Amino acid sequence: MKTRMHPSIILENLISSLGLIVIIFIYLIIDEVNNDNLETLSNLAKDIPFIGVLIAILIFFGLLLIFTIYFFFKWYNTYIYFNGDTFVIESGKLFKRKSTFHLKDIAAVNIKQNILEKIINTANMKIVLNTNDENNFRGKLIFKYITAENIRNKILGKEIKEEEFNSIFNFTFKDIIIHLFLSFNILSLIIILIIYIPLVLSLLHEGGLGSIFTSVLVTILFIGGIIFNSLKTILNYYNFKVIRIDDTIKLSYGALTTYKYNIPIKKINSVMIKRTLQAKIFGYYLVEVVNAGMTDTENEKTIVALYVKKDNLEKIFTKLLFEYQNDIILNKQTKKALGTYILANTILIIVAVCLVPITYFSLLLIPLVLLIAYIQYKYKKIGINKHFLILQSGFFEEKNVILNFKKIELIAFEKGISSTITKLWSVRANVVGSLANRSFKSGYFTKDVMKKIEANY
Repeated sequence: MKTRMHPSIILENLISSLGLIVIIFIYLIIDEVNNDNLETLSNLAKDIPFIGVLIAILIFFGLLLIFTIYFFFKWYNTYIYFNGDTFVIESGKLFKRKSTFHLKDIAAVNIKQNILEKIINTANMKIVLNTNDENNFRGKLIFKYITAENIRNKILGKEIKEEEFNSIFNFTFKDIIIHLFLSFNILSLIIILIIYIPLVLSLLHEGGLGSIFTSVLVTILFIGGIIFNSLKTILNYYNFKVIRIDDTIKLSYGALTTYKYNIPIKKINSVMIKRTLQAKIFGYYLVEVVNAGMTDTENEKTIVALYVKKDNLEKIFTKLLFEYQNDIILNKQTKKALGTYILANTILIIVAVCLVPITYFSLLLIPLVLLIAYIQYKYKKIGINKHFLILQSGFFEEKNVILNFKKIELIAFEKGISSTITKLWSVRANVVGSLANRSFKSGYFTKDVMKKIEANY
């Protein structure tokens, strides 16, 4: 039987479109207010007080009405229903669209609630396919909470009760603050400061009220951005809970918007252990899983815990992810790999030398290239056994990617011009996941290492 979504989706879409409505409103106001219209409006205002404000209000509410009518018909002409072993989303009247999903291809059905949805007891349901993220349905699916649960249970073919559970970790507010501190990337902060400091100094050097105002505005935006992102992180990870029940990892977190995810173990395509530079200094680890449909959009995260110490890292792998191994010995790259990275950046070195007649500062590029080559050589490692391939990389943000050979869709052995000279190879492994976590590449190793990977794959 065909059914419509909850009508509150009209209001949610309207709220989401307020930014666009404001932009159109400003454009219309600016476009209409020329010298002739301004003079006419000025004369009219003498007879009718506040006429300008009234016209602006009418234009704004007129735009709201147009958008409301559009979202109403979009809601009214959208249906969802089951057709045998498929789940169908049908929308549109003049321009019809029909999205059909085979139930066997659906990896998970996730539910989240923002403040409005909590008040009226509705839920935003997301269909996650066991394919790369671009194939997932992008629109909102808003239902009464109990309806969303029933649809999810029917899709997955089993009853999943959304009830409170005891997390294997009890993360406090202090833990969230620690996670916030350990999460930021120092390299990104350095790059921002390199741009911010010279910009502000040049503005202040120019002098004048305008330059001072601009520098204050830039500073407010810079600091305000940091504060905003920090508050967002704190609110997102408030009341973080995780537990494994049978073959499913259950996640729940968020203060204003509550995210509830059920991740089937069989749908996890790889596991990543991450550490920023400060996390390495203080001995903390972050574990993230790669599975279909989960992205960084809409604040979706695939971490299974906040930053934890070594003992709790082992707890994650014994209680949540015991199918995966994180104790495989990692092998360093051969010394010839350093030469490979330097050769790969030869063009930059040549450019730096050629720019010497123009500026001697170009010579600074040479030690920078050599430093980057050394970091790539030093911090890229590989681990192999019969079941898993581990690829380690990164200095400012270390990443250990644990790949189950059975979950790897494609393995490619690659050799470029520089690695041909040094007779080394790299391996690229592709899995089903988001764009950022779909393809992983190793450093440079001997042909024997590649043969071992090929034999286990």
